[in-house]
Amino acid sequence: MYDTIHENHFYTYDHPFSGPIGIDCYRREIDSYRKQALLIQFVKTPSPKDAPLPDSLRGKENATAFYLAIRELLPNLAEPLALEADRIFIEYWKVGFWKDIDTQNEIRNVLDDFLYERHNRASTFALFTAEELDRIVDRIMDAARNEVPDYREIKPKEPGKPPV
Repeated sequence: MYDTIHENHFYTYDHPFSGPIGIDCYRREIDSYRKQALLIQFVKTPSPKDAPLPDSLRGKENATAFYLAIRELLPNLAEPLALEADRIFIEYWKVGFWKDIDTQNEIRNVLDDFLYERHNRASTFALFTAEELDRIVDRIMDAARNEVPDYREIKPKEPGKPPV
């Protein structure tokens, strides 16, 4: 047994780091952190996700998710491509979409054609190589599968509703 005098109190406990002294030390430490936290003001640093959205995407959750997914790859073309991707997914969407490879390939082809016709043919030089086109289309498909609210493969459960 250890006998310790701490802050004019006499404590007896079985282990040197347990008992009332350990609790008092913990409380003092938490209070010191609390005082420091009151003195510090946190300033939020802007991140790329905080950049303002174009006006044409306001209120369109699906197109916004596509835009955020491809904005890094195509800063100038992200807005029209996001709107077109949303239109294409609305047109081709059906029950069991993520299990139907043929429909997924149709969407890939339509997106590929859109990028090629609208942007490669409009300029005198090719903006995208075949690998870049595939990477852009893959990024759009990944965003649709994981991030776009209406096209997610697994929908989040709503509280209070039984699973479907």
